[in-house]
Amino acid sequence: MNTNPAIVRKPLAPGQLAVYVAILKRWSLYGVPPTVRDLMRDCGIASPNGVVNHLKALRRKGWLTEHRPDTARDIIPCDLIDSVRENAAVLLDLLGMAPSRARVAA
Repeated sequence: MNTNPAIVRKPLAPGQLAVYVAILKRWSLYGVPPTVRDLMRDCGIASPNGVVNHLKALRRKGWLTEHRPDTARDIIPCDLIDSVRENAAVLLDLLGMAPSRARVAA
């Protein structure tokens, strides 16, 4: 999984960018990953193989997490994971449960 901000992600071709934007829109609207068929409809791609090839390129270029064969919907943008980690860290800090915080008895 490529979620390290120090790693520069490779630029996307126009078709790959369209698929990535469609993935982000689906996530923001429904809160779950899109299916290959959803992406076919949203991007006007005629075959599932076309979408799968774009997904492979997005993973190879560091924009999506690695494929997990045991999961039906595993189209997860690395940006989303980074955002969840940051928000979780802030929330844990606000709750006083941050793992890096040294607890000192008062």
